[in-house]
Amino acid sequence: MLDVVVVPGFFFEEQILRLEFGRWGVITSGTAWLDNAGLARTVWEMGYRLDDPSISFLAVIDVLGWVTVSGLDLVLDLIMDGVRFTSHTAFVETTPPAPAPILFDGQAFAVAFPLGPAQIITATQFDASFLFAGLDIGVDARIEPVWLRSVTQFDGTGFVEQSLRAQAMVLGATLEALIAFDFSGILRASAGIALSF
Repeated sequence: MLDVVVVPGFFFEEQILRLEFGRWGVITSGTAWLDNAGLARTVWEMGYRLDDPSISFLAVIDVLGWVTVSGLDLVLDLIMDGVRFTSHTAFVETTPPAPAPILFDGQAFAVAFPLGPAQIITATQFDASFLFAGLDIGVDARIEPVWLRSVTQFDGTGFVEQSLRAQAMVLGATLEALIAFDFSGILRASAGIALSF
């Protein structure tokens, strides 16, 4: 993929070049951003994917300019017996003087599994000090012709928000409703209908 952005007046602003390779289980890609001063940023993704059991490992390295590593992400994704486990570890650039060029920035874990007609999804986040930062619990259920989604969010202080979304398809019409609330009351509420002919 090659993407060139030209600003008004036809001055060169940015060019993006992306190369991808995926063969024999190897996952790799590189994206480079070039501006009028040269190389501005590079993101390298390298990993490996197995089929049985389904497991993927991905390392993402973010480099500013030519030599400054600004971020490193390590992602592990495992699917076994219908249960999906994902781990995401993040590191960020430090400011000199520092004992290491990058430091731990956070950890996230996600688990998804089916339960009857529903899919349960949980995502837990920890901050740079490995203290609890957030938890999202989602439930997706489809009982034709109705689809329901519930998302409950927590942070380090407790309950943050609950949102409920329902969608139904009846006689060519799609009905949808959303409500989100916290302890103070309703934050958002909407309802709509879409017709198709």
